[in-house]
Amino acid sequence: MKPDRRESGHKPRAYIDEVVKAASHPVRQRILKRLQQSTCLTGELEEETHESRHNLYHHLAVLKEVGLVGERMRSNRLKEFYLLEPSRPEAAMILITHEDDSDKLYDVLNTLDRVFEQPIPYRTKITKATITLTYEWEDEKGESR
Repeated sequence: MKPDRRESGHKPRAYIDEVVKAASHPVRQRILKRLQQSTCLTGELEEETHESRHNLYHHLAVLKEVGLVGERMRSNRLKEFYLLEPSRPEAAMILITHEDDSDKLYDVLNTLDRVFEQPIPYRTKITKATITLTYEWEDEKGESR
C-alpha cells in the first residue's frame, strides 16, 4: 500500500487539485458512480465503462493514486475495486448530470440562482454540475492542516 499522499509533503491545495482532475474525466466519473453502488470486479467495470482492460487499468490507477479507489484480490486472480472513505477527507466532489438526474440538476441551478440573486447564464445548455467541497481539520495540536 502506498503512503498517504497528504503525509508526503504534498500541499493540501495541490492534492485537492489532483483529486478534482482525476475525478473529472468522464470514464473515471462512470467508474466512481458505479463504485458508489457497490464494490466491483474488473470485468464488471469493463462492461460498465465499455473500456478495454488496458484503458480501464489506467483510469483505475489514476483514481488509486489520488486515494479515491482501493483494490483487493478476490478468489484466485479477480481484482475487486471499491471506494475509499477516509475518516477525515480533504475534499469531496458532487457530480450531477442532466443525463442521470435532470431534476436534481435543475434544483441545484435554481438554488444557485436564489443564493447569488441572479440567473445562471445559458442554464438550458448546462449538462452537468460539479461541486467541490473542501474540508479543514485540526491536528492533535489544534492546528489546521
